[in-house]
Amino acid sequence: MGTWLGWRGCLFATLSRGGPKSDPIPALPFFVYRGKIFRSDEKGFLRGRIIKSKKIELDLSLSGSLPVDSDDNDARSGMEELDWLAEIGPRLQVNLLETGDRSRGARLDFELPIRGVFSTDFSESPEWQGIIFSPGLAYRNKNLSDSGVDVSMSAEAIFASEKLMDYFYEVDPQFVRSNRSAYDADADAGYLGSRFSLKFRRNIGSRVTAFLNTSMQNYTGSTNSDSPLSLETFNYGVVVGFRVALFQSDERVRD
Repeated sequence: MGTWLGWRGCLFATLSRGGPKSDPIPALPFFVYRGKIFRSDEKGFLRGRIIKSKKIELDLSLSGSLPVDSDDNDARSGMEELDWLAEIGPRLQVNLLETGDRSRGARLDFELPIRGVFSTDFSESPEWQGIIFSPGLAYRNKNLSDSGVDVSMSAEAIFASEKLMDYFYEVDPQFVRSNRSAYDADADAGYLGSRFSLKFRRNIGSRVTAFLNTSMQNYTGSTNSDSPLSLETFNYGVVVGFRVALFQSDERVRD
């Protein structure tokens, strides 16, 4: 197994949600654990591997997203806030192409996570919000051209159940305003949007890693694009920073 414990800090982060802004993010602790079954790493906050072969990996993973404060969102002004979201479910990974070796090489994978979504503000029991699934492709290149830089790219299409669409896009009659009409999300599961990411990482010594993470979400053509809460076509984020491992185990895992 391999274990790392340390701090992750960002030099700056930019997020577009109604307008670009740049904010420093304080250093936060991070934990990486890679055992034969249970893991916490770049593929998921917490996951358990069920099947692992050279071409196929199946695991049960947990992830989540941050809450949305309606006071900071013009479209949702006066509405209930969106709580923390937790997602749990299986993730299938199928290797399509692999070149090189473990010290330098590239691979292309098809990934299919299917997760149940729960919301919570931590004052009450979690509430079921529906299902989300996002088939996509993931490309990883370790030690690109002997530069010491690891590069990863991914593209995925996101689909959601009707209940989850309601959670994001529905406007009940009591929240109708002059600039916000009542809206009921479509009755069927549908296309929520697309997500793209590009990440660079380079180790500086044995304990320090510098990173650049970029992401973009595209909601063009989404099932509920006519909702009065669907104002943004594109969102993007850029994070530049570093992480410092304060503790790391002597034993390292290769995969």
